[in-house]
Amino acid sequence: MPRKLALIVDDSATAQHRLKAMLADYDLEVRTADSGEEALLFLDSSVPDVIFLDHQMPGMDGFRALQTIKSHPETAVIPVIMYTSKGGDVYTGQARALGALDVVSKDSFTATDLSRVLKMIHILPTQAAENPAAPGSHVPLATAARPVPQQTAPQPRLTRHDATAIPPEIAQALDAGLSRLEKAHDDKLNTLAIRLVKEIQSLKMRDARLESLERSARGTYQEILKRQPAPSAWWDRLVLPLFVLLGLAIVLGGGLHYMRAEMLVVRSELGVLQRTTETLHTTLKAEARERSRTPASAASAQSAPDTYAQDMAWAFNHGAGMDYHGEALDPRTLARLREWLARLAKSGMVGRVELGISVGDFCTVSSGQGPRALPPEGAKLGDCILTSKLDRLDRVQAAYAKEIAALSPANAPIALIVRPLAPTTPYPELTARTAAQEWNTAARRNHRLEVRVLPGPANPAPHDAAKP
Repeated sequence: MPRKLALIVDDSATAQHRLKAMLADYDLEVRTADSGEEALLFLDSSVPDVIFLDHQMPGMDGFRALQTIKSHPETAVIPVIMYTSKGGDVYTGQARALGALDVVSKDSFTATDLSRVLKMIHILPTQAAENPAAPGSHVPLATAARPVPQQTAPQPRLTRHDATAIPPEIAQALDAGLSRLEKAHDDKLNTLAIRLVKEIQSLKMRDARLESLERSARGTYQEILKRQPAPSAWWDRLVLPLFVLLGLAIVLGGGLHYMRAEMLVVRSELGVLQRTTETLHTTLKAEARERSRTPASAASAQSAPDTYAQDMAWAFNHGAGMDYHGEALDPRTLARLREWLARLAKSGMVGRVELGISVGDFCTVSSGQGPRALPPEGAKLGDCILTSKLDRLDRVQAAYAKEIAALSPANAPIALIVRPLAPTTPYPELTARTAAQEWNTAARRNHRLEVRVLPGPANPAPHDAAKP
């Protein structure tokens, strides 16, 4: 039958050694881990029959390790005993709520406690430690530590001095058993001694503090008695309390007087501030009435449409680029311009609008009977003809200007002035192998219409046209 496996998880080598020594009486293979993380790695390859788990460890503490163990189906059924220096009903309740079988204290853990805990999971000491040997059966070494009584006459109890009268292997087993008992007894004595020393030190410190407080109280009492004059009459004993009460009254009276004076100052400042606010409010009202009577109000009213017009111009120029449509202006751009001028006139703007036109030099191909069009993707400059070769760009610009001039009548409050614009984007190298798409990208950036608002009286003269 294979031996059962116990896992001790504790970062203290002393605690590991002590618990391993106590488990020596059981037919268990004992393995150790120094941290919760190391224990989880061990559980990946082995499933112990019981786990003794410390709480305070570096990294993952005992509760986190316990929660992780109980959350996996493969390890959830392993009995876990919290072997820790922490205690109390609250801690025990928390540990059992997380799945711990029991909580045992390192400071007061005994062999009896260990036997009680292991008996709950059906792990018992070896047969030699529990039952006497049957007649004619094989006697384990540990069994020899307990002699079998006879019915006829009582046998004398074996001592360590009788070991010479028995076989060496039995004597060796007796020595080992007695050594374990002595070690367990010494461990208990050491634990009790440590606890007694701590209690004695605590009592000594408490007595020292009480003695110090008593000496201080006696000294203070004697000092008070020395300062007190000899009592001469009953009223003489009332002098000191009366002086104390009088001093308190003076202090409180002075504080109340100071607070009353501060409140008067604050009230005075609030009154001045209120009167100043009322005066300022009256002055602002008078200035507003005066401003409404002056012609300057017309200029301020005019500034709002001017600002609005500048914002509209910026928005229009944000999409100033146009698509290629031969000698005709891009219909979408023309519609945008018409709508923009209508909104500008509706805002009350009076003045001039300067329209700058730049014509792009597109690479185009013939489309049969219709107008020329842009070449397909992958075409080269050698496959198409530039618009500047077919017609002068200034003539195209003049045709655009005529279309724009028709948008505004001569007596409109907004006069249109058309000016030519220079190209802003350089063209690629003019070679037959240059990609037509790259060339037309630069042409589209140069093919644009920009507006600029010039507030002021509208120019009654006829609309200017782009000069060739």
